[in-house]
Order: sequence, then structure tokens, then C-alpha cells
Amino acid sequence: YFDNGKPIQYFPIQNGHPGIFQFIELQIMDNHGNKEYTCVYRFRVHGLP
Repeated sequence: YFDNGKPIQYFPIQNGHPGIFQFIELQIMDNHGNKEYTCVYRFRVHGLP
């Protein structure tokens, strides 16, 4: 996520593997200040069937 970017940002999947997935993992690497928790308002994943 780019701090100075648009509110909605798109990123390609790294090392993509075609197929259907049951789970997607979101790793938060930095929360810019609070060491107790990170607040995520929305996390969307889109794909083609």
C-alpha cells in the first residue's frame, strides 16, 4: 500500500498459481505508529471464475 497513492489500490498476485483458493492471507508489515493493533477498513479480493 502506498501512503500517497489513491484510496483504492491494485496489486498483482506474486508467483501466481491458477486455481481456486479457499483462503487468502493478508500480512500487515507496518501499522505506522500503534504497536497494539492495526485497523483495516476494507480488504477486497477479485478474480475470474
